[in-house]
Amino acid sequence: MESRKITFGGKNGLHARPISSLVALVKSLDSQIMISTSKKQVKASSAFALLSLGITCGTELEIVATGGEESQNADKVVEFFNSITE
Repeated sequence: MESRKITFGGKNGLHARPISSLVALVKSLDSQIMISTSKKQVKASSAFALLSLGITCGTELEIVATGGEESQNADKVVEFFNSITE
């Protein structure tokens, strides 16, 4: 299990378009990815679950990867989140 903590910096929050890209990324990886906030943890392969987190600019996230190339896959998800600026 690999875990990364980040602060989401997207000015418009995590909305449908980047969520669909995130789900596609996660489904291409050989690790199970979980995303959690202080209130809830969900599978990153579910767009509806990700929407339910209500991620806005400044939200603290924990990304957990299990199975497969955990470290590399956790880093890929962190890079994805860091690439969202709008």
